[in-house]
Amino acid sequence: MTDGPRVSAAALELASGETYASGEEVFVTASVVKVDILTALLLGARDEGRDLTGAERAHAEAMIVCSDNDAATALWQVVGRAAGLDAANARLGLTRTAADARWGLTRTTAGDRVTLLRTIFAPGGKAASVLDAPARAYVRELMERVVPEQAWGVPARAPGGP
Repeated sequence: MTDGPRVSAAALELASGETYASGEEVFVTASVVKVDILTALLLGARDEGRDLTGAERAHAEAMIVCSDNDAATALWQVVGRAAGLDAANARLGLTRTAADARWGLTRTTAGDRVTLLRTIFAPGGKAASVLDAPARAYVRELMERVVPEQAWGVPARAPGGP
């Protein structure tokens, strides 16, 4: 007898801030971890009291807008690889996300994905103290510009999405 399908789903109602979740399965992130990498980059720059460099902005845009893996790898190095990503994700309240030595093999839950999206899209609360308004706006702006061939999932349903 085989096990049934592994399913985990979560949703965030932006107007009320309520989260709906079902299942605690852990899955490999693949490219969705690129948003984690970007938020880790922004947190690190803020901690250092600086803006992103031109190269970091170029890599961030390519990574999010075009899902460029080389850009993600370059920023993965900047944020401190797995240890740096884990530290940033802990600050964001992602309790079930664990980075791998290879960024695309990071593991997460649907609930943690919603926690990250709340940090980016929902105003106020913990999000404002961890990731400031300009940083959240920057992430949203890049996510809203995702190229059509990469427009699936959250950007396809977000305000301004395709």
